Amino acid sequence: MTRCPITKVFDAGKIANHALQTSTKLNESGTSEPYDLLFIEDSIAPELVDQYARIRQHVSVPLAAGERMSSLWGMKNLIERELVDVIQPDTGRAGGLNQMKKIAAIAEAHGTMLAPHSGSLGPVAEFAALHPMASLPNALMIERVENDWQGPQ
Repeated sequence: MTRCPITKVFDAGKIANHALQTSTKLNESGTSEPYDLLFIEDSIAPELVDQYARIRQHVSVPLAAGERMSSLWGMKNLIERELVDVIQPDTGRAGGLNQMKKIAAIAEAHGTMLAPHSGSLGPVAEFAALHPMASLPNALMIERVENDWQGPQ
């Protein structure tokens, strides 16, 4: 995905879903830089904090992670060490609205944007993610995957 004439309509990102090895990530991210991506999402498992630190040293493309993490405590390390530019909690997995607000506050203190995963856990989780986004100063976007929770079509 690239920023070219079509990107007047949307910003492009790249979703890796933890599929890359750190060495692959380092090599590939360098080739993504000319495309001015909004961010690269979930390039490696978010628990691999030291490897995120290594990636952060070598690439300028913004990094995003967090949709599969199940609590504030898992995301806190990525945020406080400023290893991601965008944190992506899933409202259902991250503990609901109260935890989402706490994650957003810690992220704001570190200059990290919030782009919640919209909820493969169903429409209630998706709409719950919209609620805090209306009042957060570090709200970037909400990730919306068409038919993600509606089942096979």
